Amino acid sequence: MLGPQWSTLRRPPAPDWLSLTDRASHLRLRGGRSPQSLIGPSLVARRVTAARCAFEATMEYRPRTFQQLAGITAYYNTRTWYFLHVTADDEGRAVLRVAARDRGALTVDEAGGEPLGATTRLRLGLDLDGSALRFR
Repeated sequence: MLGPQWSTLRRPPAPDWLSLTDRASHLRLRGGRSPQSLIGPSLVARRVTAARCAFEATMEYRPRTFQQLAGITAYYNTRTWYFLHVTADDEGRAVLRVAARDRGALTVDEAGGEPLGATTRLRLGLDLDGSALRFR
């Protein structure tokens, strides 16, 4: 199972959505709800313990609809989080987008997004420097 430095959000780790054994040296997450949901998100997190830090994750993902999203989240609470994610546009093409909930105000980049073409493996990252957050 996960080490003590990792936690999940409102959902205990269980084999129906989280696996460290399906694929050697990989964490596999199965779909849950988005970060704005109060029940059932598939989110594994690590507490930030320094004013400056960086996080990276490589993901493999093939969304088929706009309702399928996967990525990395800078999560403070239900009212403040930032989500860099891969989803599908209206034609089913994979795009990279950002969604945010800043003190309760939700913004989603529905019209924009970076087209990913045939890419199915992507390295996402974020840098935190005090109150400044930058996705990459």
